[in-house]
Amino acid sequence: MSESSADTRASVAPTDRWRPHRAGIRNVWEYDDQVFSFAGGRLILRGPNGSGKSNALALLFPFLMEGVMSADAMDPFAGGRSMRSLLLGVLRDDEAGSRKFRHDQRLGYVWMEFERNASGDGATPAHLTIGCGARATAASTNTASWFFVTEQRVGLDFDLAPDGSPLTRGRLRDELGIGAVFDTAETYRAAVDRALLGMGSDRHQKLTTLIRVLRRPQLAGKLDLRLLSEVLSGGLPALDDHVLDDVAQSLDDLEATQRDLADLKATRAIVDAFVPVYVTYLTGEALGRSTAVIDAAQVLRRANRTVVDTVAEAARIEGAVSENEAGRRSMALERSVVDGRRTAVLESPAYRDASSLAEVEASVGRAAKFEAKAAGQRDGAAQRADAADAAATAATGRAAETLTGAEAALTEVEDAADAGDIAWTLTREEARVPDRLEPGARVAERSRRDDLKAVRAALGQRNEAARDHVRAEEAASQALRSADDADGVAAEAAISTEQARAALGESVEQWVATAPWVPETVAAAGERGLSEAALVGPRLVDTASVGDRLADAIDALGESGAPSLSAAFGEATDPARVELIERRSASRGLIDTLKAEVVSLETQRDEVGSETDPGPAPPTWRTEREPGRPGAPLWRCCDWAPGVDDHDRGQLEAALDAAGLLDAWIAPDGQEPGGAAPAGSADSWLASSHASAAEPDDRSDLTSVLVPSVPGGSGLSEAAVSRVLAVITLTEDGVVNDGAGVTVDGRFALGPLRGRTTKPEPEYVGATARAERRRRRLAELDALIAAAEAAVNVESAVLLGLEAALAALAAAAATLPSADALLRAVDAKRRARSQAEARRELAERAAEDEALAAEAAGAAEANLQATAVQHRLEGDAASLDRVTDLVDRYAGAVRTAIAARRSAEADAARAEQERGRAADAAQVLADAERDLAAAAEEHSTLASRAATLRERLGEDAEAPLEALQRAEAELLAIDERSDALREALSELQTAWGRAQEAADQARGAVARHEATLAARSERLAVLRRRDLLALLVPNHFPVIVPATVPSETQQGGRDASQPEAAAEPAEPLPVDAVAFARWLNGRLDGTAPTSEQREQNVAALDRAQKRVIDELHHGYDAAFPHDDDLVTVEINSDGGTVSLADLTAELARQDAALQSYLTEGDREVFERFLLNQVSHQLRRLLTDADEFVAGVNQALADVRTTSRLGVDLGWELNTDDAGIRQAVKLLRHDTEQMGEEERQALRAFFERVIRTQRAEDPTAGYRAALEKALDYRSWHEFRPYLRTADNKRVKLTRTQYRQLSGGEQAMALHQPLFAAAAAHYDRAEPDAPRMIALDEAFAGIDEEMRGKLMGLTVAFDLDVILTGHELWGAYGEVPSVAVLDLLRRPPAEGVSVVSLRWDGHELIDDGDLAGTATESVPQRAPHEGLFAPDPDQT
Repeated sequence: MSESSADTRASVAPTDRWRPHRAGIRNVWEYDDQVFSFAGGRLILRGPNGSGKSNALALLFPFLMEGVMSADAMDPFAGGRSMRSLLLGVLRDDEAGSRKFRHDQRLGYVWMEFERNASGDGATPAHLTIGCGARATAASTNTASWFFVTEQRVGLDFDLAPDGSPLTRGRLRDELGIGAVFDTAETYRAAVDRALLGMGSDRHQKLTTLIRVLRRPQLAGKLDLRLLSEVLSGGLPALDDHVLDDVAQSLDDLEATQRDLADLKATRAIVDAFVPVYVTYLTGEALGRSTAVIDAAQVLRRANRTVVDTVAEAARIEGAVSENEAGRRSMALERSVVDGRRTAVLESPAYRDASSLAEVEASVGRAAKFEAKAAGQRDGAAQRADAADAAATAATGRAAETLTGAEAALTEVEDAADAGDIAWTLTREEARVPDRLEPGARVAERSRRDDLKAVRAALGQRNEAARDHVRAEEAASQALRSADDADGVAAEAAISTEQARAALGESVEQWVATAPWVPETVAAAGERGLSEAALVGPRLVDTASVGDRLADAIDALGESGAPSLSAAFGEATDPARVELIERRSASRGLIDTLKAEVVSLETQRDEVGSETDPGPAPPTWRTEREPGRPGAPLWRCCDWAPGVDDHDRGQLEAALDAAGLLDAWIAPDGQEPGGAAPAGSADSWLASSHASAAEPDDRSDLTSVLVPSVPGGSGLSEAAVSRVLAVITLTEDGVVNDGAGVTVDGRFALGPLRGRTTKPEPEYVGATARAERRRRRLAELDALIAAAEAAVNVESAVLLGLEAALAALAAAAATLPSADALLRAVDAKRRARSQAEARRELAERAAEDEALAAEAAGAAEANLQATAVQHRLEGDAASLDRVTDLVDRYAGAVRTAIAARRSAEADAARAEQERGRAADAAQVLADAERDLAAAAEEHSTLASRAATLRERLGEDAEAPLEALQRAEAELLAIDERSDALREALSELQTAWGRAQEAADQARGAVARHEATLAARSERLAVLRRRDLLALLVPNHFPVIVPATVPSETQQGGRDASQPEAAAEPAEPLPVDAVAFARWLNGRLDGTAPTSEQREQNVAALDRAQKRVIDELHHGYDAAFPHDDDLVTVEINSDGGTVSLADLTAELARQDAALQSYLTEGDREVFERFLLNQVSHQLRRLLTDADEFVAGVNQALADVRTTSRLGVDLGWELNTDDAGIRQAVKLLRHDTEQMGEEERQALRAFFERVIRTQRAEDPTAGYRAALEKALDYRSWHEFRPYLRTADNKRVKLTRTQYRQLSGGEQAMALHQPLFAAAAAHYDRAEPDAPRMIALDEAFAGIDEEMRGKLMGLTVAFDLDVILTGHELWGAYGEVPSVAVLDLLRRPPAEGVSVVSLRWDGHELIDDGDLAGTATESVPQRAPHEGLFAPDPDQT
């Protein structure tokens, strides 16, 4: 760019838009109060590394445009500059990973001021200030923040630190007003967008993404073609929101209607499924209830017969009871006589003497038994007394022996204590008491064992320390040898890894060269001449990109998070794969559409082929004509008269059809068909009653060209047809004065109506014409079917090609050279290096451990000797074992002595017990001898008394007793006979009671059965409901369905329990319940269900009810009230309560209405929205994009490198989808000029892309689907091209990019990105600022190219903030720029600033460009910045 052009731009007054004017940092990082001024909206921050220029950029832009304070947002590339870290000042990270800060807490501000020139000379510029306040503490990771947008100016209208301390949030709100301060980044961004940009959140976000891409340090280091295209595409406008909203609303409405229709159909399905289940249940209940009534009547008849039988039985049993009572009275008299004899015997003296003798003799026997028992007891007591004496003698001897043994055991204890040096303190008397001996001996034993334990512990520590020392010496030696070996292995593994990486790289290059993703069918597809879409797969894959991506992956293999070769191949080929999948989906959709068209055409052909006598299509307003109606339409009643040529026939038939006469009905009587028309019917007919008798000579009628041809069964006569033909005028001059008339040139008249039409030949009048029309139609349909099938075959071949390409792409990854060898080598290298480091560290630790082990061994030996002396023991294991044995001997002696003493005491106690038992046995023996003497004396006395008494009574002593026995035997026999009669009477009385009870029960049963019959009859009454009878016996009880059924738009309803219509049954219902039951039962099929069947019916009904309750919607709510335990059905709607029949009719009506609405709505969406609004706007957007690219390329045309390389942009279709390509071609033309075929193609495209996008995310809604499906930007991509010195245009690839010089790379990448930024800002408000930022801008680029790139920012009218180490901005292409040279001198805090300004001609000092917010004097050090001496030279 020439200097003269720069001068020209500098002389032009800036446009009236916002430009950055000043920016400031207060109390953040090492900036205390620093202001940066722009020149012409441009600012360069330069200085060495660490001077603070990147921190300033992170704090100012784009942070102040979005307000996000995280490190990822403020400094996404350096990764560490968050607002918190900049506020507090990071010093270092300690060993635990915790950060140390320069400040414990701090509050600071950053801000930027924009200026806009006001209209009119001398007018004061307008200003707007945006900023952020933040407060952080070292104790918390959270940072408090607030933001402001105000027309006041920092340092002029208000001060951010009026008293030296920055304002708090509340004080700032008091200063600026509550409306100027915002608490969240979201509300702040919205306010900035309203005040400055006017872009909206979505475009603002895309602009921020682009700004971050531009801001990347050393931007030209890597070319990302996808990101470049995305940020450039983001600068193009999308479809207007209101257009998308309108289309989305209509589609949402249609989808809602489709859902309603689906819901309606689901409702109909639910009702249709429920009705047979309910009828089965109802039939079962009706059979059960009617059968129950019939059965109850039969049971009642049987119960009445049972009453008669039981009453007769009760009378018979009552007679038997009377006979039994007479026999019992006779038996009582006989018993009285025998009982008198028995009483006389009992009262006689002889009986008393005999009784005394018997009693004495019984006492003698008892005394003899007692005497024998006493003798036995005396003998046992004597034996026990002898045994007790012997046991007492033996126990006394054992007690003396155990006492002697106990004394000997105590002597052994004392000897063992002396031998083991155990402290023994008990006397012999104390030791004889076990309770004193046991604790005393235990204390002495424990004390000596503690001595042994202490010395053994010291001995064990000494031995363990010695072993540890030996092991440590061996381990140190082994670790040193192992470390040396591991170092050698690590060096070999490193060499092997590099060799494996190089070998894999060569294998992958060879693999890429073979392009294995190209399917074998590609060549064959080309030979068959298939469509271009079948060959698209290989063309979508950029071989160079695949090679570059795989090379990068090989370099990274083995690193953490590095992708595998297959993953890298997948990333490189993902666009191609996605494109192929989309095209395959589109191809499948097209095939389905074509197949559906073939089916539709074949159906039409079948319908035409099955037509026997086709006629013209009826008018839409006409209702269906009822079959069997007398008469026929005009076209069936006549044929052409001879001499009428084909042309005239066609014109006359067309005129009759257009006038509505051709299909009009002719009745035999020439009047309205069927008399009065049914309500709601619509039809047309021809009347012959008004035909004129006389007409002028120049007027004729249809009888001259048509002759009657009456169809059979119509009831018509030729005369009737002729009369109708005679009333239709046929004129030559085309004039009809009144009535109906036609002409041979296709004109017609109906009263005041006139018209004209034409057709090439007749189709309906005459059997020959109808047959010819049918033949033509079949031929047309055959041709259409063949064409559609051919299209299916072609598209199927395309689909095969796409699937082959996808399969090859998927299979290619499996053929990638294996990276296992490299991964194994990397892993081996990593393991070897890690192992070497670990082993070297282990060797060092082993040497340290050996020294420590030697020191520990010496300490353990000294401790052992001291411990042994202290406890009166020697320090070797043998001595300790000997003393341990002596202590064990002592412990055993103690246990033996205690056991012996306790045994002696027990034996003495047992001897005393035995002596007591012997004395007790002697006493028992004396008592037994006394009892025996008394028993012998009692026995002798009673025996003498019995002998004396028997001698006095003589031989007849037992006679009275025998007489008593005889009398008692007779009484017993009488009592037995009496008992038998009594038992018989009881049985008879029981039987009689049962008989009476049976009679009562029978009478009760009759009453119950009568009640049962009545109850069952009552349960049968519900089945007299006519709505139920209509379902049960429809042939005997017909129901007329009302013509109008309550719908959701009608108010009111009826009770479902009432009859649905006024029709009467075919026969009267019986009044009697039993008769009605027999009537109903005889007209139902089947028998009463069993309980199991009834349970099944009820269960099926429950399931059906549940489904109806759960799933019946669409404005209906099912209720199932019980009428006398019978489930009935009521359907509640907004219009009231309807029956199942009402519901069925209403659902059918709604179904038809919704189908009609969908058809009309679909047409309106396409015609009104997609074909008009969307297509027109897409046409404009495509044209605007073309103009944008042309404008960008025009601006880039003069920017060339020293080698005459240039860059321009291409905006190209990025898809081989034939549908998208055709649609874009069509969209570039006016839709009003399109033919029907083109309009249908565009419609098919819109439907496909919208349907596909909607299917990907059904939950997102049509608004989001439309935004993606109709995004014309996604159909294209931006591609950078190189312009060579001879003006050839070459596509820029990554490989070519890497071959460019640094300046050429910068030029190739910066130019399109600058253009993208300009495009984004072009969509903002006209007065919006146009800021970009570059960190380490133009590094590694020569001065000439830097000037050209800076000139591009001027050409695109961009405001810039640049940072760089050697960047001055003194280029002729730039009219003005502020240059601030930053310098720090750590550890001192603070940043020094030297300010200069380039005015388009020279770089001059300008102290006004830098300073504090409140001072106008520039802060400048005379020996710092640009003119400071080089510290290396001093």
